[in-house]
Amino acid sequence: MQEAVETAFDRNTTAEEIASQCDLTGKNIIITGANSGLGLESARVLGAAGASITLAVRNIEAGAQAVAELEKQTGLRNFQASALDLASKDSIHAFASRYLQANNHLDVLLSNAGIMGVQEAYIDGLESQMAVNFLGHFLLSALLAPLLKSTPDSRVVTLTSIAHRLADVDFDDFNFEKTPYHPMLAYGRSKTATALLAVALDERLAPFGVTSLAVHPGVIHETGLNRSMDEKTISMIAARADGSEKSVETGSATSVWAVTSEALRGKGGLYLEDCQVAELRDNPDFRTGVLPHALSPEAANRLWAQAEQWLSHSYDLS
Repeated sequence: MQEAVETAFDRNTTAEEIASQCDLTGKNIIITGANSGLGLESARVLGAAGASITLAVRNIEAGAQAVAELEKQTGLRNFQASALDLASKDSIHAFASRYLQANNHLDVLLSNAGIMGVQEAYIDGLESQMAVNFLGHFLLSALLAPLLKSTPDSRVVTLTSIAHRLADVDFDDFNFEKTPYHPMLAYGRSKTATALLAVALDERLAPFGVTSLAVHPGVIHETGLNRSMDEKTISMIAARADGSEKSVETGSATSVWAVTSEALRGKGGLYLEDCQVAELRDNPDFRTGVLPHALSPEAANRLWAQAEQWLSHSYDLS
């Protein structure tokens, strides 16, 4: 668990510095939430390295604009946008169906999209941040698993957050029926859940050569992810970051490292940050590292079963 691997990169490395050392010609990569922020920068540098990039976006017009911007920046035509609303099971099924019909391999699913700090809301009876950040990516990963399994050395990279320190998953109170709702508490629970999704996917897909990894990108204020938060909460996060904020260029680097690093081949289930394997901590006061509850195989399997119950469908993946 959390065994270090060799890396020449650190928290100051940019995504472009990593991707520029790679030839990704022939690779197919899906990036959710790729029309802005970390997803857009990841798409730019991975596409510039030769990969065929599908920008899976909720707003297809914004996606088309992002594709045009990427083509202008790179001079390449290996970007396409496809509609995906992670809050809608129908949209997720439709996206996966289109992709499976049009492609014979999938090298990387980069589950980058997310919502943060939103006011209390529910999607099909489930708290919205858990629904979008975790359950939407759970379903997408499960539906694309056949293509990932048939593609040599494929990867699933799921974004989590240092916010997993705010809360473990509460299996007895997903919808805050016993606890007063707080946007950041809900966000923390959802980001623990996405880390556990990476663990659960690794257990199920590693036998087929698929590497599943969780990535904390860092604290980045340029992404627009905090647009639903009030100024007090934003100020609190900035104070806790204490000058450790990253740019979009450095914030997307760990995702790109997870996608491309040969040192991580076959070493799934890890939580990564700062282009390193994060240290396992037992003290939430540290500004780096991962707490054990975000890596628990037992919790990961319990959450998988809960997701199947929410979706009224079993996803074996074997």
